[in-house]
Amino acid sequence: MNLAILSGDLNADDVPIDNQLWMNTTDSALHVVRGDAVSASAVLDGFTIRRGSAELRTETDDDTGGNMLLVDASPVIARCVLRDGFASEGGAGVAIVGGAPSFVDCLFQDNRTWNYGAGAMARRRAAL
Repeated sequence: MNLAILSGDLNADDVPIDNQLWMNTTDSALHVVRGDAVSASAVLDGFTIRRGSAELRTETDDDTGGNMLLVDASPVIARCVLRDGFASEGGAGVAIVGGAPSFVDCLFQDNRTWNYGAGAMARRRAAL
């Protein structure tokens, strides 16, 4: 039961337009959780992570991983719910760019993208 919520809706003003889209997301966090070069000793356990909005069109990874972006990282993510995230290029729930993170008993729900892997996306030799 994830009572602790990490939300990218910084002003608590995002509203659903329909089942697929949200309004007022320009002030939302690009990534609710970001892990760079962390090891398996980094553990995130028992959170709901929601409403990140990775919409930047740049040469960086800021258009992926709305709820979570992991770069060359191998943390343990346990008993988490990743929901209602958006990423223009993919991985709205989580984008994994290198590394080997572990997901244990996690739920990916209602994440959206215009391109690849709404729930999860892995690239640059990432392993799950």
